[in-house]
Amino acid sequence: MNEQSLHPPSNFQTQEPNVHQEEEVGSSRLRPCRLSVRATNQAGPDTINTPYQWATSTRATVYSLEHLLSQNIISISGKVKCKWIEDLYEIEFSLSDKFNEVVGFIIKERDNMYDRAPQSWTKPVLPTCNHCGKENSLKRVFTKKRIINYLLLLLGKMIGC
Repeated sequence: MNEQSLHPPSNFQTQEPNVHQEEEVGSSRLRPCRLSVRATNQAGPDTINTPYQWATSTRATVYSLEHLLSQNIISISGKVKCKWIEDLYEIEFSLSDKFNEVVGFIIKERDNMYDRAPQSWTKPVLPTCNHCGKENSLKRVFTKKRIINYLLLLLGKMIGC
């Protein structure tokens, strides 16, 4: 091949975009999506420190109920605070009993849920404080988002708090 065949001929014209066509399409024209630079640069490590004995060391991974029970994890506990007397203490739930309650609720209400969480999950009735006796008074306690005890919130029906 000679060098001239690698270059376009001297009378070659590039096609200009049709300006009128873009105006006709208007805002319905799809734009290419941009990758989030922040999301790709700040991805965390694959393994994390486990804040609870029932948590896994891999992000977005959970143990099965059978695995938890085989590891002798029979209760789930976490810190809560009374809204009235601001007393901080630990609450504990039986893993198998509370899990069966949640499964029963889901089986009973699954046809009504569609693509939304039920009202009892989005606006839950909070547990009664053991110290002051007031109903709907316990709220969750955590300092950082990454150490939220989601299993405690699910079993205690406080997931929407």
